[in-house]
Amino acid sequence: AIVDAVHAAFSAPSFEEGLAVEAELFEALAASPQAGALQYAFLAERQMSKVDVGGEAARVARAAVVGAGTMGTGIAMCFANAGIAVSVVDLDGVALEKAMGAVRKTYAA
Repeated sequence: AIVDAVHAAFSAPSFEEGLAVEAELFEALAASPQAGALQYAFLAERQMSKVDVGGEAARVARAAVVGAGTMGTGIAMCFANAGIAVSVVDLDGVALEKAMGAVRKTYAA
């Protein structure tokens, strides 16, 4: 719809007609389920900032990462950098070895 609005801005016979097309497309997007979900998420996030959970945050002593792909390896290294003991598990032993090699290489540098 956004591409259509930009196209209408260039191809409409007049500025007013381009605006009319843009308004029509915007109304359709604003009424979409995706727009409603985004609005809900935005408002929920704003409300959560007002919640007083009280007390201190729990200290994280150990962590586990499921999946030794690029993302899992990076997450595991973030925990390790923070001084948190971390275990990485993966069904694929080759992927796990590759991840451990990447970790060793990173910390050796």
